[in-house]
Amino acid sequence: MTCARDGGLDALTPDTLEHTVRAIVAEREPVARSAVPIGAIARRLVSDGVLDVDLADSRIAEKVARRIEQQVAFVEGMSFIENE
Repeated sequence: MTCARDGGLDALTPDTLEHTVRAIVAEREPVARSAVPIGAIARRLVSDGVLDVDLADSRIAEKVARRIEQQVAFVEGMSFIENE
């Protein structure tokens, strides 16, 4: 697996993020479409082969989460909401 610090996150672009989130939302019931947890996005990015990282490594999972948070800012109509 590619280590996130070696560029494994470069594949995560705003377009890729938007496509991934829309795919997840399309599979959900209407009442569950307003928010998608970062963990679900990260797991989908790995299962779809967009990212080749080990999410079991908490340091890498944190880097992936931060990259998702950063990329959300570039997707029109999408926003990041911090969990309490």
